[in-house]
Amino acid sequence: MKKIIICEGEHDGIFIKQLLKKLGFNNKEIYLFNQKKVSMLGKKRAETDILGRFISKENPYKVLVKLEGGKHSAIKIFSSNMPYCIENIDLLILMIDLETGDVNKKIDDLKTILKELRKATPIGLNFKEKKDIEHLHHFSAFVNMEDSGRFIGKFEVIFFKSSLEQSCGIPKNERITDEEKEKKINTFLQDSERVGFFSDAIK
Repeated sequence: MKKIIICEGEHDGIFIKQLLKKLGFNNKEIYLFNQKKVSMLGKKRAETDILGRFISKENPYKVLVKLEGGKHSAIKIFSSNMPYCIENIDLLILMIDLETGDVNKKIDDLKTILKELRKATPIGLNFKEKKDIEHLHHFSAFVNMEDSGRFIGKFEVIFFKSSLEQSCGIPKNERITDEEKEKKINTFLQDSERVGFFSDAIK
């Protein structure tokens, strides 16, 4: 099964790699694509190339983790690729920070942004809450074409209620090593309920 996880940045990459290891994936099954490491001129082509190669049956990777360099970029790129992805892969996940405010308002904001970015081919979105635990929310989103009503598929949204950094205890204004970050993330993932939450969403 092919899975794509679209998230914000570097810390998400460290988090997802540790999480997938706990869920039984090995490094040879995971491809990490960091948008920040691609030049501005090469970004659009890189997006098309990486998705095409990953979706190909010959590609050995099971999970593509895309680090998009911030929440706005993650949502924008997610919106651009979402219909193509959900029709061609088994699972698409958007993982972002909720930060502050009401989760239902954030869902409404997300609907507005996704629809705004897809004016040329309008879509309908119906969100259903799947799970709510300390630190985390999980929603499923069902997608259809507004003009025809044709059901395209669904994707998953995972919110950190504050932020990944706050939940894992990674300080914003202090410089700490990747090894220290990994330790903090590993401590967060020692909780079986949290690992089970992600297992239900991803596996």
